[in-house]
Amino acid sequence: MADPDRWFKPEHVAAWDDNPHRNNPTRQTQMEILCALVGASYQPGERIVDLGAGTGHLAEMILTSHTDALITLVDYSDEVLARARQRLAQFGARAEYFKADLTLLQADGLPHAGYSVVLSSQSLHHFPDAGKVEQLRQAHAMLKQDGVLLIQDRFAVHDDGFFPLYRALWHRQRTLFAEQANDESPADPDPQVGRAAELPWLLDTLSNIGFTCRVMHAHASRAVIAARKVKKGRGGSAPPLDSRRI
Repeated sequence: MADPDRWFKPEHVAAWDDNPHRNNPTRQTQMEILCALVGASYQPGERIVDLGAGTGHLAEMILTSHTDALITLVDYSDEVLARARQRLAQFGARAEYFKADLTLLQADGLPHAGYSVVLSSQSLHHFPDAGKVEQLRQAHAMLKQDGVLLIQDRFAVHDDGFFPLYRALWHRQRTLFAEQANDESPADPDPQVGRAAELPWLLDTLSNIGFTCRVMHAHASRAVIAARKVKKGRGGSAPPLDSRRI
């Protein structure tokens, strides 16, 4: 079982920060996808909030790619935020830091209101299902109308006949990204890792809270989801089809 206090320990934070993709070789690709989705979602001059921001890898990518972006990094560990401050020092006031336990954080406790984008990268799976629901409700409250919640996380994989297929994908990842893996990388997706939710449950929960949502990218047990805050009463119903094609 993972040490719940590991994110307060300098040696653990340093080891993770030096190679954050070690156990998740598609994480870099999905972070790049998040960065692209941010570019299509945020309004210049409006601040993005990153919940469970960690040591600032995603924030660095966003601030580098989008030179008028502003971002608030939220995390509960002083050690983690200290690393983020070092990484993002070059960006000055474009990055700000807010220490908070996400289980206690309320939308009105943040230094700004009406965010156009809320990020949740590799954070939700740490919470039990009731905690996930509350996190998503708070993200909804943080967003302005038509703002976007961008989620990148693992989801639960159960041994229901599909597990061998997930195992095949995981082994393919290890082959393609061998330079990013090492002996500590899991050979298989772990159906019990963290408190990951099933993907259909997560999509239904987002819809019930008041988001419309789409899976933007998925590979093995990892997914990127975009969820847009919609007006009360619109729920999660799909918008009318139009003729646009990509």
